[in-house]
Amino acid sequence: DERLDTLERGLESNVQDVVLPRLNKLADAQDRLQAGGEARDATLAELGRQSENMRARLAELGDKIAGGEKRWKLQEIEALLLAANQRLRLYKDIAGAQRALELASERLARLNDPAVFDIREQVIDEIAAVKALPNPDIEGLALTLSSLAGQAPDWPLATPSASRANIDEHANKSLELPEKPWSHLMASLKQALDSMLTIRREGETYRPLMAPDQAVFLYQNLQLKLQAARLALLQHNTALFNRSLEEAQQWLREYFATDAAAVASAIKQIGQIKKTELDWQVPDITGSLEAMRAYLASRSGGTGSASGNAQPDAEGQAEADADQAGSAPEQGNGDDDAGDE
Repeated sequence: DERLDTLERGLESNVQDVVLPRLNKLADAQDRLQAGGEARDATLAELGRQSENMRARLAELGDKIAGGEKRWKLQEIEALLLAANQRLRLYKDIAGAQRALELASERLARLNDPAVFDIREQVIDEIAAVKALPNPDIEGLALTLSSLAGQAPDWPLATPSASRANIDEHANKSLELPEKPWSHLMASLKQALDSMLTIRREGETYRPLMAPDQAVFLYQNLQLKLQAARLALLQHNTALFNRSLEEAQQWLREYFATDAAAVASAIKQIGQIKKTELDWQVPDITGSLEAMRAYLASRSGGTGSASGNAQPDAEGQAEADADQAGSAPEQGNGDDDAGDE
């Protein structure tokens, strides 16, 4: 029993001195590990929440970027539609208006957005309306008129007809007198009369002879008429265009040698240019522009596009400028007629 008691006391002493401290250390280490695991779990949870927030913010930013890019594309289409209206209404530039509408249609197709299908349909209808308009080569016709004006000084003037020569020969014979003292006087008198009078038969073409200085003025006036027709063509001033060409053609027939190839060709070219149609009704292509502005306003909460808000004043100013430009040829007509006189 004593030995057992001694052994038991020795075991208790070992437990108290050795085992329990180690157990306490293990417990402390376990507590520390558990606390570290909880901290790691909290850190991981926080990182997870931050990652979710980051993904949400990136998604929101992506939506904003995509929405801004689409809005920029829509505003670009609006600018093209506005340019088409200005080219057609203010400048009657059919080719420019058609090209702007075609570009707007292409960009609407690239959006592939069902919300703008109706707008693109309107644009396609407006393209068809513009294509139906007469589209003369204004630039080519203007270059042709400039070329004719440059060639004018080389065109030959009309010469006296055979009938005029016969009349002059008959007048010479009738003025001859037997008295030699009077011959010189009568010849001088005939020369003076010829310088003041022109004898022609009824029904024959009248082509008066011109002094060199008068011929210079004729060439200059003809060139001015051709240049006036060119400017009227560029301004779509039909009245001045037709009148200038008619007068130029009339002068060529009356004062120039119509049997010369260059003159005959000029008369023919002017006749063809006179057939150019400048007066036509401008079709209404504002439907697609108004629809696009309404769509932009609906996307921005009814505020509308910046260009759309500023446009009415710009359009009004442009129309005023166009009216002023349209009235300018009327003021120039008087000066042109005065120059002819």
